[in-house]
Amino acid sequence: MGTALLRDGREAPARLLAAARRLSREEAQGLVEYGLILALMALVAVVALTFFGGELSTLLSVVGGAASAG
Repeated sequence: MGTALLRDGREAPARLLAAARRLSREEAQGLVEYGLILALMALVAVVALTFFGGELSTLLSVVGGAASAG
């Protein structure tokens, strides 16, 4: 397979470099997947608050009133 030069001028086996590149792509893919999951969760939260916001506000007001009264 041959060798390749590292940044500091040393030689590294091409297989080692290929493994390092593959690992970096897999880590990046994992980060993208977590980002997509987070975006989906945020979207679900916004939709839920849009539909249930009034009811939630009323519930929190009742709970807050009970807490301050008692």
